[in-house]
Amino acid sequence: YAIIYARFSSNNQNEISITGQLDACFAHCEKYNIKVKCIYVDMAQTAKFDNRVAFQKLNADVLEEYHNGCRMLVYANNRFARNRADSVLYRGFYERFGIMFDSVTEICPRGQDGMFITSIREVMDQYYSENLAQNVTRGLLQRAKMCQYTGGMVTYGYKVNPNDPNQLVIDEEVSLSKALVASSSNNSCDFLINALAILILCFSPPLKLHPFSPQR
Repeated sequence: YAIIYARFSSNNQNEISITGQLDACFAHCEKYNIKVKCIYVDMAQTAKFDNRVAFQKLNADVLEEYHNGCRMLVYANNRFARNRADSVLYRGFYERFGIMFDSVTEICPRGQDGMFITSIREVMDQYYSENLAQNVTRGLLQRAKMCQYTGGMVTYGYKVNPNDPNQLVIDEEVSLSKALVASSSNNSCDFLINALAILILCFSPPLKLHPFSPQR
């Protein structure tokens, strides 16, 4: 039996990426007469960290010994992890339960040669991820210096300029912003600080607790 893990990392991608990964895994199973036991899918989740919902569900099921002796299939190693430490940690975790890990597009020999090739791929995956993050951050900082919109949630009281998607303008329709501006001349700084603190609490995303991770 096989368990399949699939993932895509960006909101700009979609379910087609998952479909392609699953098709490749299904074709591999059909070729080698392997039955699929379970499928785990994470959407718009980075592999730099292990706090992915489906990934953590997979690990919890492994810990409960639901998949002992199965093969774990992924489309490519970077779908599983882009952090070398996590890759080594979880591969060892699966091996303790007799789970064999395989990438259907990156066939790797068993034994010491396979260990060497796998370690190189892990380093390359982590380098790609960290280099990409560095380039993206540099680009966002440059856009911010030019007072351009960098994407994501728009600051409360502003909106994207309909004539220039790179520019933010004051949203005149936001009555609360008007009220704060109008009251700024009649109230102390403490009033404005408290009002802004309430806005941050109301519009900030909820905190996430760090999920289960095997002992390092």
